[in-house]
Amino acid sequence: MMLKNIKPGSGKYPGEKYQRWVGVKLICEWFIESLKNPTMIPYLEEEVGQKNAGIFDDILMHKDSTHYFYQIKHTISLIGDTIKLIDLTNSNSKIFIQKMYDAYNKIKTNYNPKHSELIIYTNKSLDSSLKPIISKNGCFDKNFIKGTLKKEIKKRIRREFFKLCDEPEDFKKFLSHINFHYSSKDPENEAKKLTNLPTESLRTIYNLVDRTTKSKYKVSYNTPVLLRLFQKERTYEQEALKIGIYSKKYLPQGEEFDYSLDLFSSNSESMIWKKVEDEIYNLKKEIEDTSEIRFLEIHAKTHLTIGFLLGFIFRKTTGFFLSIQQLDEIWLLSKKPKGKFLKENIKIINKKSRITVIRINIGDNDVKNPVMKYLNENNINPNNLIDFEYKKMITKNEISSIINQIIKKIKRKLKDTEEIHFFGAFPLGMAVFLGYNCNALPLIYLYEYDNKNRKYVQSYVLEQS
Repeated sequence: MMLKNIKPGSGKYPGEKYQRWVGVKLICEWFIESLKNPTMIPYLEEEVGQKNAGIFDDILMHKDSTHYFYQIKHTISLIGDTIKLIDLTNSNSKIFIQKMYDAYNKIKTNYNPKHSELIIYTNKSLDSSLKPIISKNGCFDKNFIKGTLKKEIKKRIRREFFKLCDEPEDFKKFLSHINFHYSSKDPENEAKKLTNLPTESLRTIYNLVDRTTKSKYKVSYNTPVLLRLFQKERTYEQEALKIGIYSKKYLPQGEEFDYSLDLFSSNSESMIWKKVEDEIYNLKKEIEDTSEIRFLEIHAKTHLTIGFLLGFIFRKTTGFFLSIQQLDEIWLLSKKPKGKFLKENIKIINKKSRITVIRINIGDNDVKNPVMKYLNENNINPNNLIDFEYKKMITKNEISSIINQIIKKIKRKLKDTEEIHFFGAFPLGMAVFLGYNCNALPLIYLYEYDNKNRKYVQSYVLEQS
């Protein structure tokens, strides 16, 4: 759905906010209906523009084979401000009947829908001058459309309407597709009563709607956060925003994400790491600007450095909570990790040095020799050389304890350290959680293993502000 930033007004809402809450209510209505009828696949499309839908371009909703085109009208004062007959007959009015008919013809030309409904959605009530021609359900009276009228006032209004068209039968069809949804004064509260969703969940939907005004984004039945919000029993993990991080080398296959970050380079030596960091910060700002949810579920296949940066930028001191898909598991950090799984070994090489080197080896990779080669070639002479090893595959049952073990060991060595150099072979999820827990640490040097040249290369230096 795309909503336009053009509505003036206030009342409980400025007109712009009223339109957004109408969007929220519509999403709630059709999503609840779709849960009862799984064969129905609704979605709301971005702004279509007046050249395509005339005055009915504020919201476009698809549900099955029917298109619903909305014109949103909001009034500042609810007392005495009504929709009157003159609003339909005055050529200067936004809802002049000729403008509606022109919009109807544009929609037929540009969309050719099997079925379409044109809806005036408003917080205004209908004036008594419209009672002769509009039924209580907001539709034009069937006898008015057909012309089987007895009262002269109805005949007179009908003649005035029909002189605007060349094809009376087509005009009759047009009138049968118009609906006035009036007196909707508080769509926010209406959505709340309809769904019983908590305020923060409704605000999340509101932000999805608002997001459509700023980027090419479509709210659909498959929008992951909606699927989770409308589950009967929800946990914070189930409500987590689904984040896709991928590069040219690893493209997602048919996955739906609430937010995604598309990184194109797959060569660690040519990757512009500062740009990557900036893009992750931009992603964080977009999430903060458009969603109230701070639980993120990361789906990524990319460099360890990117995983580390991602965890660091969304680290726990920022208020975000991370989980990550690792193979067939979702990894979460527990609050009270227990046990030690890593084999540790510490060597003191140069007591005068203020450098700590971390080597992490998960599995049977040869990490020690390539790291020593890099250190020797680059004259890096550390004080502490700390090795962590684990020969088995890490699962969700060990990850919290492993991260806790590494971070605790690093912090015990801080008094001897001005630089930390991270090398290793380990899962991406581990890199994310290491970054997530790296707070109040000195300079961090990150490295990637260049498989082609069989050596480590420095990727990025992370300086904490």
